Amino acid sequence: MRRLLLFGFMAVVSCTLHAQGRLAGFWEGELVKNGITYKLELHLRQRGRILEGKSWLYEPDGRVTEMQVFGEVHRDWSITLYEREPPTGYLAGELFNFPRDYQLLFERSIWEQTLNGYWQKRTGLPLRPSTPHGKVSLRKVKRDPKA
Repeated sequence: MRRLLLFGFMAVVSCTLHAQGRLAGFWEGELVKNGITYKLELHLRQRGRILEGKSWLYEPDGRVTEMQVFGEVHRDWSITLYEREPPTGYLAGELFNFPRDYQLLFERSIWEQTLNGYWQKRTGLPLRPSTPHGKVSLRKVKRDPKA
């Protein structure tokens, strides 16, 4: 009986350890706003269910909006990510100089790992048609993050 319990415990621990860190790394893809596609990059670090990192959003004029992100991985592999407020006086991208909230779903296959979902501008009000929002599609890449 003890061996069976020990085996079960080891199986649970190994599955938990194997699952940690899957989201850590560099992600690149696109963010869609009003039918226009923008390049989005994300670098994540994972500690258990907690995520931290940076996002880079590239605007057509070449400006880049960089934000700190934090969030959580849920049991169903859905993810909530939040961007922190930009620094005071931050003048990079005008189109996206506001924090965004993301709701993403982690999916993996033999060929790739993806994060797909939605974003919206963070407001203290309920989501309205006039609130900036859109879709996000990212895939994991093997690449070093920006300095």
